[in-house]
Amino acid sequence: MKRTIKKYFIPHEDNSYHPHMLHTKRAVGYSCIAIGIKVMVFLFALVIPAPAFVSPDVLAVEEQQIIAKTNALRKSQQIPTVQEQAKLNYSAQLKTQDMADHQLFSHTASNGQGLAYFLAQAGYEYRVAGENLAMGYSNVDQLMNAWEQSPTHYSNLVDTDYEQIGIGIVGGVYNDIPTIYVTQHFGTPKEEKQETVVVSAIVPEVEPSPVITNTTSSSSSSPAVLPPENNITVVSQIALASTTPQEVIVAAHQVESETIQEEPTSPLTLTKSSLQWEEQKGKTIITASVQVSEPVLTVQAQVQDHFFDLSQQGNGEYLGTYTIDQPAKKVFGVIFPAQVTVVSQEGEEHIFSLQWETIPIIGPTAVERYTIAKQRLAPTMGFFLFSDFMYMGMFLFFLSALLINIVIEWRIQHHSVIAQSCALLAVIALFYFL
Repeated sequence: MKRTIKKYFIPHEDNSYHPHMLHTKRAVGYSCIAIGIKVMVFLFALVIPAPAFVSPDVLAVEEQQIIAKTNALRKSQQIPTVQEQAKLNYSAQLKTQDMADHQLFSHTASNGQGLAYFLAQAGYEYRVAGENLAMGYSNVDQLMNAWEQSPTHYSNLVDTDYEQIGIGIVGGVYNDIPTIYVTQHFGTPKEEKQETVVVSAIVPEVEPSPVITNTTSSSSSSPAVLPPENNITVVSQIALASTTPQEVIVAAHQVESETIQEEPTSPLTLTKSSLQWEEQKGKTIITASVQVSEPVLTVQAQVQDHFFDLSQQGNGEYLGTYTIDQPAKKVFGVIFPAQVTVVSQEGEEHIFSLQWETIPIIGPTAVERYTIAKQRLAPTMGFFLFSDFMYMGMFLFFLSALLINIVIEWRIQHHSVIAQSCALLAVIALFYFL
């Protein structure tokens, strides 16, 4: 056993100061093993079923990552962090589930309600509240980067009025294409104003009770006649002293929150709308069209934080085209709700959601699918952890063998052995991080 260890690991005269473990052929073999492990992991990632990417364990991890990265951003801007709140988590989950159930991607729910509706369903009474939505993201870093690059979403992320946060993530489909919906709710609870209810408990004066007089007569049986005794009067008077009124604090209760009155529905509506996209020569072309129920002043569309006006075509129809100098894959890496703002002739703004006719979800390549699988599933799937453990073990093993080879016979070195061993270590480290 000792001879074998010495032969394979210890440089000495019998092995020409070249341990067999570090021979060139063996180094090539070790590299092939490292490549084989990575190929197996890669193929495994490609056949993982879609539901695994949206399992409860995976989504729970991502929800916490979103909260952590949101607070990291706020700290970098020297803004107070937000605290996770159970009711906001619930309202965000309700909103996300509504979008997934109805394949609807909009700030307006399937029943026509907005943010206030879901907050009320969760029992969250708020002073201020906000909502960020996204769909089709690959990982949390990509999602947060997209929100930070969007002025409207960024303003929610760093709004100092918000004190609490809730996240909801649901896997689903949109136009029959698998995707992931995410909702981020912010809020600050309504202050619990208290009022003291004072009740005066007055104990009425009690009139003195009647005087009770007991009269007892006594006579002597002596033959001598004695003068009669004076009458003895026993007076027992029962009376309550008058009590001054006292203020008794009965209870302190929370003032009921105000009822939000819904504004009457405006007669101005969209009778039809369309939102399409296409890619030409590395550019993304967006086309939006709407038909308005009555004459208006302006119509402006907002798509992925790009704003463009729609021109009148007649019969209440408005059409607009906008070109983005980026490929669709980059434009729609993370999808935001699209909407159109219509200004009536009275100067009132009306905002309507726009739905894509074809969802701009770009399917990942094989390499991207592997990357997504490792980023999202590694914390919960043992196969990825096992492969990382294998690479780490191989790296430490060959690093130890190389150091032994260098240190024991310092004066006699094979530079080619050192070079190929370093190359092997580099390959193992590369596959570990890939």
